[in-house]
Amino acid sequence: MKALSQLFHQKWQGIAVLLTNVARFILAVTLVFSGAVKLNDPIGTVDKLQEYLTAWNLPIPHDIVVLAAVALGVLEFTLGVYLVFGIGMRKTSRLALAFIIVMTLLTAYILAFNPVEDCGCFGDAVVLTNLQTFLKNLVLLVLTAIVAWKWQWQVKLLTSNTSWILSLFTIIYALILSYHCIKYLPVVDYRPFHIGASIPEGMEVPEDQQPVYESKIVYEKDGQRITLDANEDEDPDSTWQYVETQSKLVKEGGKAKITNFYIYDVDNDMDLTDDILYDEGYTFLLVSPDLATADDGITDRINDIYDYSMAHGYGFYGLTASDSADVSHWVDHTGAEYPICLGDGPTLKNMVRANPGLILLHGGKVVMKWSDHVLPTEEELDKPLEETGWDEQGERDLKKQTTKLVLMFFVPLLCLIIIDRIAARWAFYRVMRQKTKKIGKEHQVNTINDKLNNSKTKEK
Repeated sequence: MKALSQLFHQKWQGIAVLLTNVARFILAVTLVFSGAVKLNDPIGTVDKLQEYLTAWNLPIPHDIVVLAAVALGVLEFTLGVYLVFGIGMRKTSRLALAFIIVMTLLTAYILAFNPVEDCGCFGDAVVLTNLQTFLKNLVLLVLTAIVAWKWQWQVKLLTSNTSWILSLFTIIYALILSYHCIKYLPVVDYRPFHIGASIPEGMEVPEDQQPVYESKIVYEKDGQRITLDANEDEDPDSTWQYVETQSKLVKEGGKAKITNFYIYDVDNDMDLTDDILYDEGYTFLLVSPDLATADDGITDRINDIYDYSMAHGYGFYGLTASDSADVSHWVDHTGAEYPICLGDGPTLKNMVRANPGLILLHGGKVVMKWSDHVLPTEEELDKPLEETGWDEQGERDLKKQTTKLVLMFFVPLLCLIIIDRIAARWAFYRVMRQKTKKIGKEHQVNTINDKLNNSKTKEK
């Protein structure tokens, strides 16, 4: 009986250990994904944090908000990686629990008071409602509590000799990735203005997401009314008089990926949206949501690109959400000769994560995008755009881009671990060889001493 009870206890503990590690990996993958999305698009995280600060009326300097966005991404990503490999299991589990508690309380507040429409947990990769976000955090809270409670049941995937490499590499990778995406553009673009996207198509609701209506037609004859299905039933004979058509919404339609997109020429009081989107030629859009904070150190290069556009017959427009005073200051300060049009601020921030950023359109399709740090060079624009090959950019493949992002982390990490293990083995071999030689010498000395002692004993 005792043996049976012990066997049952071992099986139950084995199941509990398995469930604890399943909870751990679900939590880890969620944190790694959430952190990676933030590191991939730090400016998007900055914009989301700024929404919170505006709702709470907290004027925080922009640089501090940028640091907070990077720190949040690094924290989530590092916690997730540590949980995956089982590094510092006790401290990591408790820190993860504290983090999830704070996030759960925050999302509960957002659900109750709705200061922002989307919490931004997964950036533009996965957009959740406030209710979905709160429920997601409740599930994560339960999983984190289990992991923190039985932290000693976690299975380590790396030895302590290798953990330091993972720790150092994770933090360095996270910082370099965030810096790269701030200075240039996100490695993986989840927004509807990615390279290869058609803006006109994005402004339309897909066919499979169109709203569905049920229509009925009412006829009357001699005080009697009949109701027929508009799509299936045949019309009655001419003696029946049409009364009305009744429409009922059966299924709500979806939303277009791109909303509030417009290009308005204030000086000429003209809407240029369709003229630009359906132009069969090329058009450069210099996008700056806020000209007052835009980088004006690249204006000479921008003006050169404008001159190139005019020489080849391409369109070039500035697009901003700034007021007339900021526009006038920009024109006077930079000598801009290109027309500056008005656009929707949040939409402009989604178009390109730079201020300013440059977008090349061809027939309404996004052909290329540049941040203010990597504008096209003179060598790239020494020929017509038709010969650059930029038009050959295909539709994005999120799986390939995400796989690339993952491999950028794991391949160098694996190489470092292998190199460290090889070096450790050689070092171990050298130490063991030295110890062996030392032991051998000591053995020889002891042998000689034993022979001398034996010979002395015989002489006596």
